Amino acid sequence: LDCSEDASVEAMAKHLADFIGQLQILDVAHNVLALDNGKRVLIFPRRVLNQQGMDVSRLQVAGHEVLGWWIVPKLEDFESLSEVEATALLHEASLPEDQQKLVEESLRRLGWDLHESN
Repeated sequence: LDCSEDASVEAMAKHLADFIGQLQILDVAHNVLALDNGKRVLIFPRRVLNQQGMDVSRLQVAGHEVLGWWIVPKLEDFESLSEVEATALLHEASLPEDQQKLVEESLRRLGWDLHESN
């Protein structure tokens, strides 16, 4: 969401709270990143993998990784991480299709105008 001159901070906060509330009702994990001094907020619904709960050396995919900012525990892990492996990790963290549809339905109920991307 962008908080432009046309949209007040209060309106943006309500949209964010409504969307996050829907994610919580659906029990969908998510990350929230605030950018541009809080004028822009990105919300990433995702699957919970909890790989680091078993092995702290495993890479975890969350909001930063979706943006391309990988938090890698060791230099050798970073140097050996290939595009194919990073893509596979991102795919593992993406929502299953049924949960994705529930999130989309929730957004539509909240009045969001969603369009299919090609």
